[in-house]
Amino acid sequence: MKDLMKNVAFYCLIALLLGLAVRSFFFANQQKSTTIVQVSSSQININNIMLGEIKDTVIYLKNIGDEILQLDTIGTDCGCTVAKWHKKPIRNSEQTPITIRFEAKEEGIILRKVQIYANIKPNPLIINVKATVKNKK
Repeated sequence: MKDLMKNVAFYCLIALLLGLAVRSFFFANQQKSTTIVQVSSSQININNIMLGEIKDTVIYLKNIGDEILQLDTIGTDCGCTVAKWHKKPIRNSEQTPITIRFEAKEEGIILRKVQIYANIKPNPLIINVKATVKNKK
């Protein structure tokens, strides 16, 4: 009888864990509510920066939709460009700053992309960075 109770408890635990796993799977794959944003600038131009210099530029995302804006992550296509942002949700009519830091590591005309992933369409939102880097000579 004692072994039977152990087996029943074991199988109940397995069924509970499977149920939680299935529930998590279905909730993780649900579509998030999307919102609409207005970006202060989708193109950043950095003219005449010297090799080795760093330039910070701030853009703003304003939530003009009905849902809360949640920034998931912001990626860049090079280590010379880094983005910093607040992780807090942005309500309707509020805006949030995004600081984009560019470090001039090579000479010439440099083109970079910043990808903003959030509950928006298009997702990601692309910000283009164009820099004209000159040598210090």
